[in-house]
Amino acid sequence: MIKKNIYDISLLSNYEKIKFYINKNFFKLFFYNKEEFLNPKINIFLEKKKNNNFFIFNFNFIGEITLKCDITYKKFIFKINKKKILNIIFSNNKYVNEESDNFLIIPLNYRKINIAKYIYESINFMVPLKKINPEIKKYI
Repeated sequence: MIKKNIYDISLLSNYEKIKFYINKNFFKLFFYNKEEFLNPKINIFLEKKKNNNFFIFNFNFIGEITLKCDITYKKFIFKINKKKILNIIFSNNKYVNEESDNFLIIPLNYRKINIAKYIYESINFMVPLKKINPEIKKYI
């Protein structure tokens, strides 16, 4: 079983490149439905850049997840190749409310941030709600 703390990213360095490999063990951290993602294999490349008072995290998700078709119940491979950006802003203003999945506002005294939840949510949003095997899509 993997631990969530391996997804802690230091905010002390200015630039860093990190690679993560995501499989079914990662999803066990979040008590996901085991029937949802069968055999996920995803590489995540993270490039972290620091500007004056914020960080830019550039994520590149590449891989595949075996899904079960909602119509035929047969398994099929769903390919993932997606880039996402997360802007991490330092602020002590607790009234700042940014309604976006691209911004995260954290207190000035934070020295590290755990990105496991962000990775989990990003992958979940990449998978379609209706899981339809591409082979039968043309018949619908």
